[in-house]
Amino acid sequence: MSRTDNFMGLSKRAMAMVAYAKRSFSGEIVEGDYGNTFPLSQYAMPDGRVLKEFVRHVECHGGPCYFMALKDIRGCTIRKSKWTRAEINDSMGFSQE
Repeated sequence: MSRTDNFMGLSKRAMAMVAYAKRSFSGEIVEGDYGNTFPLSQYAMPDGRVLKEFVRHVECHGGPCYFMALKDIRGCTIRKSKWTRAEINDSMGFSQE
């Protein structure tokens, strides 16, 4: 079995939060274990806030899977942007039983 880096990105809730934001490169890059790089984004929200992607969780399944979340400019995690355990399991094809 071939191993690779898997960029899972933001959760569906986080994507909905930034749907109307202006997306740009944050200047940060995640370097994977198998030679892949993933540029991270920042989002200028309509209300003036800026939210940035960061690696919230890494799960191994045929290589590392990088799950992103959002933080504000103070570095505080936006709770609604975090992946739930059920969402992580579902995205990786794990049974909920």
